[in-house]
Amino acid sequence: METILDDFSNENKQPRKSRHIVVMIWLILMIIANCITSFAYFFHADTIAIGFPQLDSTSIFYIIGAFGILNIIATILVLNWKKIGFYCYCISVFVIGIINVYLEVGIASSYGLLGILILFVILQLKSKNGISAWKNLE
Repeated sequence: METILDDFSNENKQPRKSRHIVVMIWLILMIIANCITSFAYFFHADTIAIGFPQLDSTSIFYIIGAFGILNIIATILVLNWKKIGFYCYCISVFVIGIINVYLEVGIASSYGLLGILILFVILQLKSKNGISAWKNLE
């Protein structure tokens, strides 16, 4: 016999988790942007290094690429309702910010912090069930 669960995800009557469409779009954009960035750092490190004549090695760009992959994993964790993904993203952005300060990038070093703020604010948007994505994270 088939049970109709309506707005509930299981027979224990726990509400189904949902997220605002803006949250979903933002998370997908984060994954796409980090894929492109990681690809660029891994496969075009020599070209990027031209802008940093003070460096004698391109290995730092491979490290940044690896943190881009960590950002992808963190975003997928958030998509799977895991709050640890948000915290991993914050740590990754902080480390990349330190690397950018080392590279003397300037004000661009702080853009990652803006990304954390934007992500946090977007996670506060409530879905049609009235619960924010942030509150749904486990």
